[in-house]
Amino acid sequence: HAQKVRDKFNKLSPQQSIYLETIKKDYDEATLMRQMKHSQASERFLGKFTTLYTAYKEYCETLNSIVECHELLSEPEMEEIARDDILAMDYKLQSSYSEIQDEIIDSLLPSGDDIFLEVRMAAGGVESSMFASELLGAYEAVAASRGFQWIVLEEDSRGDVGIARAIISVSGTDVLGVYQFEAGVHRVQRVPFNDTRTHTSTAVVIVTNKPENVNIDINEEDLEISYMRASGPGGQFVQRTMSKCRIVHKPTGISVTNQTSRLAQDNKKECIRKLSAILLKQ
Repeated sequence: HAQKVRDKFNKLSPQQSIYLETIKKDYDEATLMRQMKHSQASERFLGKFTTLYTAYKEYCETLNSIVECHELLSEPEMEEIARDDILAMDYKLQSSYSEIQDEIIDSLLPSGDDIFLEVRMAAGGVESSMFASELLGAYEAVAASRGFQWIVLEEDSRGDVGIARAIISVSGTDVLGVYQFEAGVHRVQRVPFNDTRTHTSTAVVIVTNKPENVNIDINEEDLEISYMRASGPGGQFVQRTMSKCRIVHKPTGISVTNQTSRLAQDNKKECIRKLSAILLKQ
């Protein structure tokens, strides 16, 4: 009898029930792991599924209460009260179910701690280049405020005007959740400083997951490696030595540079790392 009542009021499909029970089991294990020792993986899992876990736990408790209350319908003095309670709890069950539906969708969205963020100028010429640069600056400010690692893999600048294209590697806890909805075409309408008419400019933002545990084999024979004097701040040693590295990948024509280190070999390693990330994205 209890199972029939449960089936009557249960709103979850068999597939949803299996998924939620799996999440519940993994959540309990992650909670235990966090109590035993600090684990970043457990923290990320708990952070992502806490709302879903709580909603499902409340759903199960409400469903159990309905089953228990249903048994009181056989008692004449309790029947009316039991019916009112069941009606109220069924409404609560529906509310929990709606929240579970939303959370299941969110939990199935791609998430990760490493992404490629690409910003490109589109229609609008110089104004588009400026707009793309402004978007990139805003995204970098968000990364800095959240403690994300921000690595410029490729940047095609237009001097002091803006950028044509930039590819960034961004890493940090749930970084995809922060940037994923920025993907798409962005549009701005404004009057340029040298005109009186309103111009419409667009820029394109692409956000992709960085695959894990993927190695890119790069043949050194495919690389054109050159060294030059570094430019900008860094002291006389950096500026007078041939420490800046530039690598061109001949099969694709991709070019990367690095001058963050005083040592040429360190800059070469960083260039190869950047090149690997770009090839991985393509």
